[in-house]
Amino acid sequence: MTDEQQEVLPTVAEWSADGALMVELDWQGLAVRVQIEPQVTRSWTADMLADRIMRLHRLALMRARAEERMRLIEEQGTLWPTTSGWPSLIEVDEYRRTIDF
Repeated sequence: MTDEQQEVLPTVAEWSADGALMVELDWQGLAVRVQIEPQVTRSWTADMLADRIMRLHRLALMRARAEERMRLIEEQGTLWPTTSGWPSLIEVDEYRRTIDF
């Protein structure tokens, strides 16, 4: 398969409250992009940055998979039960409320 033949999957992005950190990915978790604004390196420790990237990555992946799950339900007309790997949008919102930065 050539690069031109590869399917481009939709991505989702999640940001820190101040917009200084962004994580974007697709539902497979393969196309990952992280954007870090300059103020992050001046005010966050390496451990803090790593923790926040991991938490935003988890949130973005949960959201991407929840949206893909809903798309498949609509497309196939089959109910897909929620699992830890295929959460509901409500579970995504619950996790989003734990992001306090």
